[in-house]
Amino acid sequence: MGADTGDLRMLRTLGLMVLAICLVGTASWAAAASAAATWTLDPAKQPGVCTMSGPSAGGAQLGLGTEGPLLWLFLTAAPLPMEQATVTLAIQVDAGPIHQMPVLATSHTAGLSLGGAAAHDVANASRITIGYQGQTWVFPVAGTAAALDVVARCAGEPTLAERDAAAPKPIVGAGDWKLMDRLPGAAGYCSARINGQNVDTILMPTNDNVFVLVAGRPDWAAWGGDAEIGLSIDGAPPEQLKANSLQNLVLLKIDDSGRARRLRAANTLDWTLPSGHFHAEVKGLGAALDAIAACQARQSPAKG
Repeated sequence: MGADTGDLRMLRTLGLMVLAICLVGTASWAAAASAAATWTLDPAKQPGVCTMSGPSAGGAQLGLGTEGPLLWLFLTAAPLPMEQATVTLAIQVDAGPIHQMPVLATSHTAGLSLGGAAAHDVANASRITIGYQGQTWVFPVAGTAAALDVVARCAGEPTLAERDAAAPKPIVGAGDWKLMDRLPGAAGYCSARINGQNVDTILMPTNDNVFVLVAGRPDWAAWGGDAEIGLSIDGAPPEQLKANSLQNLVLLKIDDSGRARRLRAANTLDWTLPSGHFHAEVKGLGAALDAIAACQARQSPAKG
């Protein structure tokens, strides 16, 4: 069963919230009062969106930004495509490993959503090196931690330190599932996730007493839209379903009571996606859903 227009808006909003909080790590954060001269806050053009212009190198420029709760690292360079596309950038922070990252690009600008260790690596970087189609740009950077703080505050969003404070917490009786009891921009909403070797799994509530099952990987990048998928629960023949993609997430609304019951008792999930086959261990999913419900009941006054 596909999602209607209202569902798509809901899935996108919830997906952005999960991207903003689920991918944040627990590394230390060096707070600073103001951004260094290498970063300049741009005039705000719309609510909830702020950008900063950064250092230039070889005709290319770095930038930082927010889209609601998401933090972004931008690269603007003439070789990047004008039309919407997914491209692969080679990204190195200081002398660390080189990561081949699929990212979204348009108007000669590519955006990397910053979450997990990547956000803290960029925050504390002194040099960022980016390669694309045989060209390499080396950007000396300073004050990036403070700049991320400034651009987040500009958009009315939490800093990395505040996101770290909302890091997922263990759920008693739910195995490796963890609870997120605060989502940026969504007071009173809770969620849960379990990290996997092959794919991560996330649970999100909706406003109509059903839930959204999410698969995510840091090396996915999609502009968004419908996705035809197969989902196998505990090795059963896969069901062919219509899901939605959003950046590095695939979101499936669970509004069938029988499927919901099977998922609550599931030990494994196997996703067949346009990008391949992905296996997830999800034992404790039912307990995780119960923990989400209890969390939201505690916070119900906040949902007003």
